[in-house]
Amino acid sequence: KPNIQNIKRLAGMRECFRPRPGYVYVDADYGMLELCTFAQTCLWWFGRSRLAEVLNAGQDPHLEFGAQILGITYEEAKARRKTGDKEVEQRRLVAKVGNFGFPGGLGAESFVDYAASSYKVNLTVEQARDLKKFWLSSWPEARLYFDHIGKQEQGDSGKISLQRFITGSWRSNMSYTVACNDPFQSLGATAATWAGYDLA
Repeated sequence: KPNIQNIKRLAGMRECFRPRPGYVYVDADYGMLELCTFAQTCLWWFGRSRLAEVLNAGQDPHLEFGAQILGITYEEAKARRKTGDKEVEQRRLVAKVGNFGFPGGLGAESFVDYAASSYKVNLTVEQARDLKKFWLSSWPEARLYFDHIGKQEQGDSGKISLQRFITGSWRSNMSYTVACNDPFQSLGATAATWAGYDLA
């Protein structure tokens, strides 16, 4: 602490960082990196991913999930969003919270706290449970993902060890939620590191 990779946008915070004379800072972000790496992990483990299909079709997975919550087609949601429809925008935000929170194995109670603190989205535990059901039906590979992680538990300790993609390194002694996050987050970190190296 503080999180120097994501400095708050408060006045006077980011201005504290200045490059040396003759140099500049470059800031780069990967759109939906963790969704892409979650989808890729599912492709490598199970040979299929609906999320990958949506991403590869150039569609917005938050809007896709939001449309399912509303019970409308993706095309209708896209058209309504274009006109500034607040209901569609609100459901897309709730879907975004789900898409970024649930892959890490959060339960309903933890998800309520995550949604409020990270996105200012207030949900009841029951709403969080319903949202997770929608999320699991939207991305059916997620059930396979969670089952696979759970099967890696070692004995009575409940701790999990997994080998990482690309690097082949192992991470051990993980709790369930840490193990849910590690495959796709470490893949994203590896991709970003290699891209940064190539750029430099």
